[in-house]
Amino acid sequence: MSHRGAFVADPKQSGWVLQVAQGFFEGEVDHHHRDVKTRVLEAKLKVFPAEPAKALQLAKGERGFLLRRLRRLHGKVALYSENYLLPELATVVIGSPALEPRGSLNRVLHDAGYRISGARRTVEAVPAPDRIARLLEVAEGAPLLLVTSVSWKEDGRPFDFYQSWVRTDVVKVTVEASAALNE
Repeated sequence: MSHRGAFVADPKQSGWVLQVAQGFFEGEVDHHHRDVKTRVLEAKLKVFPAEPAKALQLAKGERGFLLRRLRRLHGKVALYSENYLLPELATVVIGSPALEPRGSLNRVLHDAGYRISGARRTVEAVPAPDRIARLLEVAEGAPLLLVTSVSWKEDGRPFDFYQSWVRTDVVKVTVEASAALNE
């Protein structure tokens, strides 16, 4: 017997659904009504490493806006993320709800006209590097998922490159895909 069609997953078992327009916060809070709290570790303009600078099409030595956050789900450390944003987004993010414990960066960016038109996300299993392990309260080398993403506006210009290290013992990551319609 073949199983075809749409199936509803148990919302208690689903977790961060990787979609184009929503992030961890929106998925957990808006859809699953879970308690997510964010601690901002760093929010400043700085010169980026090569990978995010290239992804955002920044010139060598050009500064962008870095936002480093540690997120908890129901009190448990769940993920650590680094968002590398275009430099002009510093004025959008500083002083916004995105820096509050229950704030959403995606909402702040969306409200400022940075609506995600497309994104490319990769998910890979990695051993926890020492710096990340300490932040996530796991042993060095513990298995984590690393989600790397670049998002762009309708004009094709990338504006957000992020890396999130996820504790899958706290939050499950689901990849949701849809077929493009060819007409």
